Amino acid sequence: MGMKYCDNCKQNVKPYQNFGWCLFFILCIFTFIIGGLIYAVWPKAYHCPICKGIIPKDNYFRNKPPIEPSQQPISLVIQQQQPIPQIQTTTVKVKICSYCGDKIKKEAKYCDSCGAKQ
Repeated sequence: MGMKYCDNCKQNVKPYQNFGWCLFFILCIFTFIIGGLIYAVWPKAYHCPICKGIIPKDNYFRNKPPIEPSQQPISLVIQQQQPIPQIQTTTVKVKICSYCGDKIKKEAKYCDSCGAKQ
């Protein structure tokens, strides 16, 4: 790299690059990676192998005998399906208005859109 003019000291100098920021960046990356690994390995709470619930660290079975698999309470939630209401369909006889072309009931004396007598 050649000579460059420095605006601060008003001289031609041979510049160099400082790699201190690179070391700081690498240090920060490793800090987060190592911290993340420690967080991932560190035990946070105990989990029940049966129901996957969280057991506080100070309450880990409290010297209770384990429950045999045949004695474990089974809780099932059964939801009843609501009957689907049946919709009654009715057929309405329609005709076309001779003035505006809108659909109107066959028994109508006047058009709902334009008010013309049918």
